[in-house]
Amino acid sequence: MSLTDAADMDAGELSAAGISVVVGNAAAGSSYTVSFKVTIDK
Repeated sequence: MSLTDAADMDAGELSAAGISVVVGNAAAGSSYTVSFKVTIDK
């Protein structure tokens, strides 16, 4: 899954409060891993 910080239809959002990702309904005992890569341009 690819996420962007743009206001669009993907499951991720970047705000002043941080990064949030909506993973949907998770069955009992299941787990998700969320990772991200950041590039900062000077």
